[in-house]
Amino acid sequence: MSPRVIALAAAIGLLAAPAARADDATRFDAAMAELATAPTAAVASLEALAHDAPTSPLAPEALLLAARAAEEQLGDPARALAIYDAIVARYPDARAAVAAGRRGADLRAMIGPGVAGAAEARAWAALRAGAGTTLSAAQHA
Repeated sequence: MSPRVIALAAAIGLLAAPAARADDATRFDAAMAELATAPTAAVASLEALAHDAPTSPLAPEALLLAARAAEEQLGDPARALAIYDAIVARYPDARAAVAAGRRGADLRAMIGPGVAGAAEARAWAALRAGAGTTLSAAQHA
């Protein structure tokens, strides 16, 4: 391959360095491991990965995980909705965009226009997360 073709391919992202791909995977795996113990840091790490490597095949998946964690673990539906919307806008052809579009629509319906119900949705998420086992036990009593 000529130097000109290599330079052109590199410029448009066709020849991602294997080390860069490995680094993306390492960062992705590290953020996933963080989800259980430090979800705030994990969400930031996943968003940073997508920002730093927007053409990586892991970028839309990283954002989808970040959105789900923001919604379910951090109880921040407004942040989750913003991430879901970003996935749909930036990666419309990715599988993650389908899931993000659906969940974003459901979340938007729940919190209302302009995220007016975000505080209520956050409170509901906190109740679900904290009282899930208590509610379950009470229902069976």
